[in-house]
Amino acid sequence: MENLIFKIKMFAIRNENKLSIGALVFGFIVDNLTLRRSDLLAENLVLLAYILIAGTGILIQNRSFEKDPERKKHHTPSMLLMQFAFGGLWSAFLIFYTRSATLEVSWPFILLMLLALLGNEVWKKHYLRLPFQIGGLFLAIYAMSIFLVPIFIKSIGGISFVLSGILAVIIILGILKILKFFAPTVFERSRKKTYITIAVVALLLNVFYVFNIIPPLPLVLKDAGAYHNLTRTSQNIYTMYEDKERWYQFFMRPTLKLLPGESAYVFSAIYSPQDLNIPVVHHWQYFDYKEARWVSSSKIDVPIFGGRETGYKMYSFKNSVFPGLWRVDIETLRGQTIGRVKFNIKRVETREELITVVK
Repeated sequence: MENLIFKIKMFAIRNENKLSIGALVFGFIVDNLTLRRSDLLAENLVLLAYILIAGTGILIQNRSFEKDPERKKHHTPSMLLMQFAFGGLWSAFLIFYTRSATLEVSWPFILLMLLALLGNEVWKKHYLRLPFQIGGLFLAIYAMSIFLVPIFIKSIGGISFVLSGILAVIIILGILKILKFFAPTVFERSRKKTYITIAVVALLLNVFYVFNIIPPLPLVLKDAGAYHNLTRTSQNIYTMYEDKERWYQFFMRPTLKLLPGESAYVFSAIYSPQDLNIPVVHHWQYFDYKEARWVSSSKIDVPIFGGRETGYKMYSFKNSVFPGLWRVDIETLRGQTIGRVKFNIKRVETREELITVVK
């Protein structure tokens, strides 16, 4: 038995690079096959398991270094644990947050998640360093808290974000207390850098939040578009009309060809967890070519009700629209962008062929 364990350890040491890449790929595959929504119990149990595995790997590695700082061979199994767990976490967060993101607005946060995922392999040598380990774990706990807290308190906004930060800090301090008990020498050697790393991660995420860069999970835009007209039945079925486009216009921004006096409509369907019933805003804007900037035209509050798998359907319309480039940002009350609809408006004298859309 001892001989078998020795052979496994030697195999892991000789093939460390291949095993670490395999752990990263395996974690990413598992996430893509199992994760659906950020508010489902099964998905969050998987994420919690990843966090526990990562924390266990950190404890095992630093306990090993506490006993023998020169014993570098024993870090391989714990590194694989951490890489598998962090690979699963970053891929899950990348999937979840991308679904809730408008890349034009949230690209810095999405880039952070992507760099964390790619860096899981590129920066693997840094897994030997406690500040790097704890910084990654704190980022994961914070990112998970951001979308879990609103689900539990049935609200999304400044209060939920503050509570998310407090929860993440309490958890990471608890982990550090356990680590200090099992590996006091290692902890004291890196204590200052570890706390600085935690502070930097917290500051970065708070800056992202202040500037509305973090996607507003658990809200997810399921569908959205600009249309000519819209009718709704008592069974919540929407009938809309859009211009028939040429095949080569599929990759271009849609154009609403409106008759004089005709209004523009924007439809959206937003998924919200059960009992998370909040108002959102359809923020109509047009592009001022002289000033080369977007100008706010109107903000229309629209309530949404949670628990509908395909999203809560609603719409807004605007009468005083003129030719040019328009967009409607679908936002939370504090301005986080859930989704964006961009379209051109062109005035015509005669009606062209329209396509009927039913949703």
